[in-house]
Amino acid sequence: MVRMEGLVPGLTAQQVFDHFFDSNGRMVWDNFLSHCETVAEFREKKADLFYYIIQGPASMAFEFLEYRQYQIADGDIIVLVRSCADARRPPDPKNTLGTTLYAGYRMKEMYDEANDIPITVVTGLLKQDLGTYVPGWMLSHLYDRLLAEWMIGFIRSCMDRYDVSSGR
Repeated sequence: MVRMEGLVPGLTAQQVFDHFFDSNGRMVWDNFLSHCETVAEFREKKADLFYYIIQGPASMAFEFLEYRQYQIADGDIIVLVRSCADARRPPDPKNTLGTTLYAGYRMKEMYDEANDIPITVVTGLLKQDLGTYVPGWMLSHLYDRLLAEWMIGFIRSCMDRYDVSSGR
């Protein structure tokens, strides 16, 4: 399991969530995906089916189909994720089918009174099985580095989308 956390200054939790759930926009900022799409939306359940492919080393590609459900309570937005199977998106035999055992994201909105801006704290937990043997120590090292890069890219793209300066 890997944990990641980041601060998004100047944006509300709703803005950060909207950016996270936008599969079209995600292809712009998520450098790890070679393809992604929303397969189906279930508005009454506040959920969707999200499909993506991560390009691995050489010609390896890992594909995931996930059921993502969210809830909003007291300024927090919680996204729960798990792998699923669905006839609308059968596995591609060219790819290795990965499994998201569990993942969760929390967007907690706070307020920075000194600078008079909202700040959203994004926390994520992720445990995946890539569907092929990768030594545990290597996987931990890769995930720690890659997810830190993912979080930095996500925060920058959120701020760019909403034209918020980070003071850099």
